[in-house]
Amino acid sequence: MIGTYAEVRSLIWPATRSLIESTTPPPWHQRQTSYGMKVLLTFVAILLASLLAVSVVMWIFLMPDEIAHGPARHVALSSIIMGVVSTVMLVGSLFGLIKLWPYLVAPTGFQPSYGVIPADVAGHPFEVVYRRAGRGRSMSARNSRRARGTVRFDADSLLIDGYLVPHPVTRLCVALALTIVPLIVLKIGLGLIPALRVASYIGCEKITRPIAYSTISDLSVQGCTVTFTNAGVVPKRVSFFVSAPDGERLYRELQAPMLLFPMLS
Repeated sequence: MIGTYAEVRSLIWPATRSLIESTTPPPWHQRQTSYGMKVLLTFVAILLASLLAVSVVMWIFLMPDEIAHGPARHVALSSIIMGVVSTVMLVGSLFGLIKLWPYLVAPTGFQPSYGVIPADVAGHPFEVVYRRAGRGRSMSARNSRRARGTVRFDADSLLIDGYLVPHPVTRLCVALALTIVPLIVLKIGLGLIPALRVASYIGCEKITRPIAYSTISDLSVQGCTVTFTNAGVVPKRVSFFVSAPDGERLYRELQAPMLLFPMLS
């Protein structure tokens, strides 16, 4: 007979610890980019994307007619230089964007307010950053204070706490209404970016909701990121990541639910 959550956790972890410790690096190690570095890399990516667009335009519209008709016609030195420059810009910017992509999509690293909790401590909440998952309503996915929340592994459920944002279609409709209606009625239009900001707050609600382990499916754990489908109440799909110092503790907490409810494994 399966015992309590704490008993299951204490039994299963020693059996899997040697396997995890033999993995190099440990499975909870994941590339995380600091907020400042991500801002810098995003700026560089925008520059590279601009160079890529300019190089494509040069190839399509600005290359002389002589290049298109092959070596049979006279090719000016300026045309050759333009061709070399545009090619270098195209290849270089594309290569740079490919190299930057893993860092741009990596979770933004953060330090939890409670400091470092020993990995063998059970039941302590995790500070997490939520990410958008699925097409419906989800926990806040913006890199802001509202994207922060907590999760806690209880005996028979996962307790999530954070902000539930509206459906993307709802937000888009609100943004369009705030942009178009004032323009028609008052001849004054609210900018698209401010409208999107306002729409993100309309319908946003603070929730604290238990999700039974028995309703969880399609569990995916990659590094410090956890994603799963919830067959119960909204949100139907949840994705979050914990800080790097909480990685091992997260994997320990995940062991007992996996044994109690095999569909999670």
